Amino acid sequence: MQNLFISGLTEEPVIMEASFTRKFCGIMSLRAGGAIACLIWIGIGLYGCILAFQFKSPLYSYIAEGALIAQGITCVFLVLAAGSALAGLYLESMLVLNHAHRVVWLTVICFLVDFMVTIIVFGIGQQDNANWCYEESLGQVDDQVTLGGSAVNYTVPINMDFYNCSKIWQDELKFAIALMIIFLIFFLYWAWCLWAYTQKLRIILNPANFKNYFIDNGAMGMPVHDGMGPPPMGPPMEYMNMPSQQNELPPGAYPSDIEAPLTHISLKMISSRA
Repeated sequence: MQNLFISGLTEEPVIMEASFTRKFCGIMSLRAGGAIACLIWIGIGLYGCILAFQFKSPLYSYIAEGALIAQGITCVFLVLAAGSALAGLYLESMLVLNHAHRVVWLTVICFLVDFMVTIIVFGIGQQDNANWCYEESLGQVDDQVTLGGSAVNYTVPINMDFYNCSKIWQDELKFAIALMIIFLIFFLYWAWCLWAYTQKLRIILNPANFKNYFIDNGAMGMPVHDGMGPPPMGPPMEYMNMPSQQNELPPGAYPSDIEAPLTHISLKMISSRA
């Protein structure tokens, strides 16, 4: 990976040959895409935890209450993690993002694991689901049949699957598995994009990258003063008489940037492509 450099009058510092400089989904900046991902996480988390604490599920007709409580707790942590990451993106705070992207990774993995465990619990509880479906359907259907002008009570045997309980269970299980695959792909990718933006911001905010640029390009023909100890000796007179070396500063930079390279470069301008 190469260091930051300024390639033109209106160009911004960019990072070359780094995989995490790619766009979010190939169409927008990592910062904007990360914000959208956080908003989606917050929406999904709020929807899931509100229903879970009401002992309802958006996917399953019947599921054990323990699984719903675990889902609700996981969704609460997802909302908190996504909210902290969204705040870090808005503030462009390296301190917040440095912790938030790790928490997001942990929370996303926990959410996906809980989602998978819930699918397994729902899958092995087919008989419990069938019994619940039969009892619920039985109370909604008239159990009297008129034969020869007289009403006769009739109860449908549970093994006949008259109420399509088995079909409902199969459809819900298939839909949950498909949704699990979608969440697995997108959630992990979004978490990776948040990490990528964090790494990109870390490099942008690192003064050593700017110092390396000036050193590599021989800016002003003099060493960089790191602020520690006495200032370094100036270059020889014959070297200072070379105008090509004297004026080899990047466009928009000033001699004071050698000692304080970040004083005049706006973070918002730098990270607008991030």
